[in-house]
Amino acid sequence: MSLKINEASITAAVAGINLRSKTAGLRALRKVAQHTMAQSQVEVPKDTETLLGTAYIEQPKIIGSELSITIGYGGAKDKQNPVSGQMASEYAMEVHENPEYKHPRGKWKYLEDPMTASKLEFEQVTGAELRTEFPGGAK
Repeated sequence: MSLKINEASITAAVAGINLRSKTAGLRALRKVAQHTMAQSQVEVPKDTETLLGTAYIEQPKIIGSELSITIGYGGAKDKQNPVSGQMASEYAMEVHENPEYKHPRGKWKYLEDPMTASKLEFEQVTGAELRTEFPGGAK
C-alpha cells in the first residue's frame, strides 16, 4: 500500500478554507458592527443630535490574517454642533470618557458599552456564519 500526497492540492485546499473562513468572518463583523452601532445610537447623547448624525461604519478590512472593522462618530460625516460651534469629532471622545457629563438623553461610554456587550454576540454570529460557509464541515 502506498500513499501519495500532492502538495499543490493541499495548499490550494488550505487557501480555499482560509478564504471562505475570512468571508464568513467579514459577514459576521458587518452584522455585529451594525447591531452594535444601532445600540450605540440609543445610548449616544442627543442634546443637539449632532453627534448622533455623525455615526459611521467603515467597510471591513483584511490585513494579513486579521479582519477588522471601524465604527465611531465624527470621521468623514463630521458635523458642527449648532450650540457649541465645535465639530462632533472634537468632543466625541471627551463626552464618551467623562462620567461628569450629564445628558438629558444618552450617556457616557455610549460606544464602549455596546461594544463590550457584543462580544458574545460576535462569537455566536461568527459561528453561524462559519456553519453557513461550511455546512458539511471543512472538507
